[in-house]
Amino acid sequence: MTKRRVTPQQKKLFMQLRPKKGVASAAAAIGIHRSTGYRTLEKARKQAENQLLEDSPPAQLTRPDPLATFFESKVVPILERCPDIKPITVFHDLRNTEPEFKPNYRRTLERRIRAWRAQNGAEKEVMFPQTKRPAGTFAIADFTHLKSGEVTIHGESLRHMYFHFRLPWSCYRYVSVVINGESFTALAEGIQGAFAELCGVPHELRTDSLSAAFRNLAQDIAEDLIGRFKARCEHYGMKPSRNNRGVAYENGAIKSTHRHLKDRVRGKLELRGSRDLECLDAYRIFVADIVVRENVRVAKDIETERGHRNPLPPSNPCDCEAVMVTVTSTSDCRIRKVYYSVPSRSSATGSRLASSMTGSNSSREKRGSKPCLADIGPTVPTSSIIGMSSSP
Repeated sequence: MTKRRVTPQQKKLFMQLRPKKGVASAAAAIGIHRSTGYRTLEKARKQAENQLLEDSPPAQLTRPDPLATFFESKVVPILERCPDIKPITVFHDLRNTEPEFKPNYRRTLERRIRAWRAQNGAEKEVMFPQTKRPAGTFAIADFTHLKSGEVTIHGESLRHMYFHFRLPWSCYRYVSVVINGESFTALAEGIQGAFAELCGVPHELRTDSLSAAFRNLAQDIAEDLIGRFKARCEHYGMKPSRNNRGVAYENGAIKSTHRHLKDRVRGKLELRGSRDLECLDAYRIFVADIVVRENVRVAKDIETERGHRNPLPPSNPCDCEAVMVTVTSTSDCRIRKVYYSVPSRSSATGSRLASSMTGSNSSREKRGSKPCLADIGPTVPTSSIIGMSSSP
C-alpha cells in the first residue's frame, strides 16, 4: 500500500472535526487511518508545548555567576582591544593572572564571549553561496604556490608554482608546473594545454586581477600583455572576466580546491618515501598522474559537458614572449633576475639580443654558475635570437 503524507488542509480539517466527532470519526471523515489521526494529534500537542516554552521568560540562574568579578573588568577590555582574539587565549590569560579563576569556567567564558560579540562585536562580511553555472559555460584559472623545500631535485629545493585550471560544473582540472613565476606566458601555456586536453573551449574564463603576472613591468608593457590576453580570449571565442580586486573568495570555486590539490601532492610524496625527484620532467609526470586519476573519477560529467563547449579554433596562437636583453662585456645577460651566458661574439658592450620566453621551461643551475643560452633549452634557445644590434 502506497503511503501518502497528510496534507496541511487535512490536518486543519481533522483538528476542527475532532472535538465534535472524536479522533476515529474525524480521521475517517478526512480519509486517513485512525492511528494516523492519533499521531497527528500527538504531534500537534508537542508543537504547542514547544511554542509555550519558547514564549516563556528565560529561566533564572540557579547559582551565582562565576564570571561576575572577571568579565566586565578583565574580559571586555581585552575583547575591545583585540577584536579577533580567541577565547582560549583569554582563558589562559585569566588562569595566569587571576588565582580565583577556575579551570571549569572555560565553557562559560566561551559562551559569554560569543554572546558579547553577537551584541557588541564588529560587523562580519557576509558571503553568499555561488550559483553553479550551466555545463560547459564557465571555467576558472589561477596560480598557487607549494611551500619552498617540499619538493627537491637532486637535493636542491625546487621553487615553483602550479597553474590550476578548473571547470566547476564537472570538477575537471588541469595542472601544470610553472618555474618562471606567474606570468602571461605561463597563463597562456596553461590555458592552451587545458583546451587541447578538453578538445573544446568554455564560454567564459574567470581569473583574478593578474596583478602578479604584470608586477614590476613598465606601464606600456603591462598594457600590451593585457591586450594580448584579451586578444587570446577573442581568438578562442570566450569571454574574459575577473573577480573584484581584493575579494578572493569570489573565486572560491578554485581557491578552495588549491588546498585539496596540494594535500594530494604532499600525501603522494609521503607515500613515495622521498620528496626528491630525478629531474623536473619526472616531477611534472608525477603531478600529471595525480590530476589524471582525479579526472577519471568525474569522467562521466566531463563527457556530459563536452557537448556544451565551443570547438577549438583551427590554429593555436604563439605562447612565447619576446624579451630584449642587453649583453654585457662579460658575455652574459640577465633575464627575469637570472643570469645567462651568451656566445663571446655577441659580447660587445651594448649589444642587444631578442629572445623568446616560455612559462613552464627553465634550467636549474648551481648557485654561482652561469647557464649558457645554448644549454638552457626552450626557455631562451639560441635559435630564437632574431636580431642583434649595437646601441648608439
